[in-house]
Amino acid sequence: NVPVEKDFKIKYDGACKLWADFIVAIIECERRPRSFMGILWGAHQRFFAHMIMAAKVPVVVALVKKSINEGKCCVIGLQSTGEASSEAAVEKNC
Repeated sequence: NVPVEKDFKIKYDGACKLWADFIVAIIECERRPRSFMGILWGAHQRFFAHMIMAAKVPVVVALVKKSINEGKCCVIGLQSTGEASSEAAVEKNC
């Protein structure tokens, strides 16, 4: 777990409001492709996944700097759930 800075919480809340307003506007739109909501939901999920990862960067940078100052080597791994691969497989098989 990584502590979240107050500034990030404000940005996160703003992003939630923006996405909520955007989704409502899209839902109210009479002319949209049937598949659009699935595409929108995927974009929504990716946006917040990246935003959460970005919130962790300051803590990771501090840990890396501390470790380097202690003479240690650092390796940073970015993990993914494989959502994109799963979605592609579902679309291919459906």
